[in-house]
Amino acid sequence: MQLTHSPDTDQILKVNLGFGPSEEADSECFIGDKKIIEDYLVISVDIPLNVAFAINLDTVARFPIQLEYKELLNKINDESLVLFEMDWPIDALMDLDSLPEHKRKKALERYQVIEPLLQDLDHVLRNDYGQNCIAQVIAQTGRSKQYVYDCLYSYFRLGQRQSGLYLPMGKNTIHVPKKRELRVKPGRPNTGIARGKVLDEYDYKNFKSAKRLYAKRNGPSIVHVYKQLIRKHYFSSRVKHDFQTAQKKPASV
Repeated sequence: MQLTHSPDTDQILKVNLGFGPSEEADSECFIGDKKIIEDYLVISVDIPLNVAFAINLDTVARFPIQLEYKELLNKINDESLVLFEMDWPIDALMDLDSLPEHKRKKALERYQVIEPLLQDLDHVLRNDYGQNCIAQVIAQTGRSKQYVYDCLYSYFRLGQRQSGLYLPMGKNTIHVPKKRELRVKPGRPNTGIARGKVLDEYDYKNFKSAKRLYAKRNGPSIVHVYKQLIRKHYFSSRVKHDFQTAQKKPASV
């Protein structure tokens, strides 16, 4: 079944897009000397320099890893890695001034700590875990090294949005990653051709139900049955919930 149309991987591999190991891959996935064993979020891309930076999502946040952009694309193309979108918390998507005062104050306080780092983010990412830059911020703000890192990592994980910074950060975001349920075939899509879905028992059950509806005497047209099937049971993209959202939402069926 063909559900969606997607642009080339080159066009969609951008900041705030997630990637992670494919459950269907035959072997462990390495990009250079980096072993990809959990999901990551792309936080910076420099195509001319063939560099991408990404932060881990499923365990305690660590300093973003540097990857070769072309090699990352290759791993997606050969289906060793899959792409997904993030389901951000509603508050993180709001304008800072729209937050309740206590949330706005906390988010702004944390943002002001890391603002000097964001003004030259490329230098921070390439500078040996940002240690020299972090040391300057610690001296200027009086904050601990861990606090500065926690603010920075939370900012990255929440799509580089100020509003999300009032949410829990650091060790408070530790969680056991849930199994990703991918309803769309992984890997690079063909140009101009909708990406197919990996069929499973869920699909066959839906197909049988649709067939019964279509077979009814004076029943709806096959086009109507198809549209109803898609509307009720399918979606067009992979989505990964952030920790807070995942805690509130039931698992997909």
